[in-house]
Amino acid sequence: MIGNIEEKLFRLAGAQTGSGTGLKVDDWQVELSETPPEDLEFGELGGVNLRTFDQLISYIEFKLLEDRDGEGDPKWVLKQAPGTLRAFTRRLRGVQKHLTPLIRGDLSEAEAARYRPNLLSGAQLSVVDIHNLSGPAQMFVVGVLLRQVFDHKEKYGRQDTVFVVLDELNKYAPRDDGSPIKDILLEIAERGAAWASF
Repeated sequence: MIGNIEEKLFRLAGAQTGSGTGLKVDDWQVELSETPPEDLEFGELGGVNLRTFDQLISYIEFKLLEDRDGEGDPKWVLKQAPGTLRAFTRRLRGVQKHLTPLIRGDLSEAEAARYRPNLLSGAQLSVVDIHNLSGPAQMFVVGVLLRQVFDHKEKYGRQDTVFVVLDELNKYAPRDDGSPIKDILLEIAERGAAWASF
């Protein structure tokens, strides 16, 4: 389910035109939403421009739980049970306060680039200090950065050797429990041997 939602959002982002900020969606019928965000920005030709994590979550809630008289959009819902969809959106709302400063649509590409660490820019050493972030925000940053490095290595292969050092790895990939970061690390470990450069 998460992969499907990720793919839908990725396609929405890829279909954006113009140089504005935010994520423009044309299929959100805001009047049908139970609790739409107050600060929505509507486009000149219709549609809604999502600029905050709260707005993005509200849009996802609409697509999963409220569209089509509460059935959700079948392309988003697939065949998931309503309880699973509600649990997913509850989890998003649960991390909202931690991730709102990190997931933003109000910055231009140039502004966002100033804050985005570029671990693969040719620098010999990159240190990303996340100690001031909450636990969920730390996990989010570690996951995003690992995915960025993994995707780069998958695309370019043995070009450069990359070492990743994570302090307190058990916070991100506990031995007994599953976690998205643990899945990424296992995938890196499995494929990294083939690359011989990770």
